[in-house]
Amino acid sequence: MPNVPDILVVGGGIVGLSIAYGAARQGAQVAVLDESELEADPSHSNSSLIWVQGKAAGGPAQARWRRESVRQWSRFDRALCDEAGIGPLLQQPGGFFFCFSDEDLQRRGQLMQALQDSVDGDYPFEMLDRQSLKARLPEIGPEVVGASFTAMDGQVDPAELLRALRICCQQRGVVIHQDQHVGSIRHLQGTFQLRTATSVWRARKIVLAAGLDNRRLAAHVGMLMPVFRQRGGRVLLSQPIAPFLPYPTNTVRQFNDGSICFGDAVEDAGLAGASLDSMGEMVLQGLRTFPHLGRVHLTHSWQAPRIGAPDGSPVWQASQRCPGAYVVTGESSVTLAAAHAMRLAPWIVDRSLSDTQEVTVGDAVLDAGLVTQSMAPTVPFLTLDKTTRTVFPVLP
Repeated sequence: MPNVPDILVVGGGIVGLSIAYGAARQGAQVAVLDESELEADPSHSNSSLIWVQGKAAGGPAQARWRRESVRQWSRFDRALCDEAGIGPLLQQPGGFFFCFSDEDLQRRGQLMQALQDSVDGDYPFEMLDRQSLKARLPEIGPEVVGASFTAMDGQVDPAELLRALRICCQQRGVVIHQDQHVGSIRHLQGTFQLRTATSVWRARKIVLAAGLDNRRLAAHVGMLMPVFRQRGGRVLLSQPIAPFLPYPTNTVRQFNDGSICFGDAVEDAGLAGASLDSMGEMVLQGLRTFPHLGRVHLTHSWQAPRIGAPDGSPVWQASQRCPGAYVVTGESSVTLAAAHAMRLAPWIVDRSLSDTQEVTVGDAVLDAGLVTQSMAPTVPFLTLDKTTRTVFPVLP
């Protein structure tokens, strides 16, 4: 490259482009290396949910980070749409999580209350009994006894989000290089050198947002990143039906064209693709929720790999061994896109830009060089909250 960019992002999915866009907004010179085949890219088959409720149980820092992203999403959406010249992407009417027994409803209420308490009350939600729920969703089935609801949840078309991110990145001078598989990374005198099959790239800072490949790449800059592949899939009704569901839910969603999406399954797996059993369970759960959907026809499905971490939470790290290297990985790329662009990216560009970010993310690091033999077979990782350690098992 004739110029060494300030930041080189490895990965051109929703995570990578959100960070690239956010960094470019701060005036940084940014380039992106992307190897994904579009059909295999998890970002193109993302479940599209902006989902907060029930997530990050037992992890206050993660819950606060999701809550922060929701706060930033409307601002993020306006910025993207204004720059890309498109209509709004964000639909945020709130979301329902359905329960099928009194015990489930009670446990759900306890979970939501624990989450609210963990973030000092900044976590609005409602618990609805069957009568209150049916007043909002008349088509609800007889097996549903109640639900939780939060106004925080919503959805966005992941393909449109990716398109908007690409347009806005390019308008801000971000160069996206396709078919660039990074084979090795070296840190030499304050500059990173990345080799692909065709080129040698250099940058002052790097952000690894390469999904499953982060596990391999992070080791080059002194970090352990035990992410793994999950199977994910969803079944889509291509036949539109009359609008009846204006909210995203944990079992069924209705898209703008009237088609129905039955949830998404997650299974640990070495290969992409959802099993027939899990897909059948998704449909059955949807039919328990809205029995009238039994009259419609399933026409096609699609699957894509999903990225998991041992405790189910996204992971953010900054390398102590190689200062200037960062890794961002895990699920919830749509939910967290706003926080990645509006909060995390400015912090990566210049830590002094956000004191709050320094508190929540600044020391959320543990270099692999600090791991001692006595720690095996677990390695402590710090994620987001510098006062909290989360112990992950080291995967083979």
